[in-house]
Amino acid sequence: MDENHYWCEEEEEEEEEEEEAEEEEEEEEEEEEEEEEEEEEEEEEEEEEEEEEEEEEEEEEEEEEEEEEEEEKKKKKKKKKKKKKKKKNFRVHHMFI
Repeated sequence: MDENHYWCEEEEEEEEEEEEAEEEEEEEEEEEEEEEEEEEEEEEEEEEEEEEEEEEEEEEEEEEEEEEEEEEKKKKKKKKKKKKKKKKNFRVHHMFI
């Protein structure tokens, strides 16, 4: 009976160890999955941030280009006005001479 009792206890211990090993394995798998999910989320967030930064840069560049175009238009207009005024002054001056 002692041997049989000892054998049963040994079998129970083996089963418990197997169960614990399985549980540990499952926990490790779950942790790995969670880590992978977190990494994926972080990558997605980084990609979104990069896209937003690129969009902002593009918008800024467009605004700068528009401002430059406006400045050039103003300069051309001013030059044209100045030229027109000069021409007018020249005519007026020659009329009195």
